[in-house]
Amino acid sequence: MSVADLFFSTKGRIGRGKWWAGVIALGVLNTAVTLILFKVLGWNMVSRVVYGAWSLAMLYPAYCVLAKRFQDRDERPILAQIAIAVAAVQVVLTVLALTNPFEPNMLGNAVSIVQGILGLVFLVMLGCLRGTVGDNRFGPDPLPAAPYGTQQPIPTK
Repeated sequence: MSVADLFFSTKGRIGRGKWWAGVIALGVLNTAVTLILFKVLGWNMVSRVVYGAWSLAMLYPAYCVLAKRFQDRDERPILAQIAIAVAAVQVVLTVLALTNPFEPNMLGNAVSIVQGILGLVFLVMLGCLRGTVGDNRFGPDPLPAAPYGTQQPIPTK
């Protein structure tokens, strides 16, 4: 799977390794751009609008990575859609200056708590648990089959 497929397609399945790589890459990139943006431009309307455009554009690649991992577990990506919606709300609140990532308030903390809960669920479901063994309705298993004579993985479903 190419980098473009990983970040810009919802088709297929990915294993835990590619999921971790995608999540870490997006997290580092988004954090770096956000910190540089607010350091260079300060906290003002222009920086918030640029931050909003950047962050909203990053939601699609994040969704693609999440969706493919849910599909590897043979589950519809409804939790990924909920997480993307919560992230979009957080971005809009920041653009409107109702929350500030550098000076949290009660509203920002509430959104962060929801994001934290979803993050913990994703950590376990997507980052730790094995996907469906063998083919499923979303495509072939991203992990290679064990060679003849070795122990086969135990199916999780």
